[in-house]
Amino acid sequence: MKYFLSLILIGFLNTVTSAQPFTHQDTLRGSITNERAWWNLTYYALAIDVDIVHQTIKGSNAVHFEVLKSDQVMQIDLQEPLAITKVDYNEQQLSFTREGNAYHIRFPQALSVGDRGHIVIHYGGKPIV
Repeated sequence: MKYFLSLILIGFLNTVTSAQPFTHQDTLRGSITNERAWWNLTYYALAIDVDIVHQTIKGSNAVHFEVLKSDQVMQIDLQEPLAITKVDYNEQQLSFTREGNAYHIRFPQALSVGDRGHIVIHYGGKPIV
């Protein structure tokens, strides 16, 4: 019995120690980053157009939020192969960068605690079947 338990323990430890290390993408997806922590989602509205013939989608997501801590860069996740095409805020387009499945959207200035706002994220692509 001791031999059997020892084999199980060795197998478990081998699995744990040989596991893949966390990547930067794992951290972006699985953590409450600074770019996620400063705002609270209060409502969102999805609009999607489906092109069955070409197997693509395009749409928008109106993201309503409240500012919990003053900041300027918001993280939004969108899995590849979908891509954000533009982000609208107060009648202007915001700049954004992509880092894997995480997008960092930059506001013109830091938003103030208690502010409420919304952005409209436009996106599209050919989803994985």
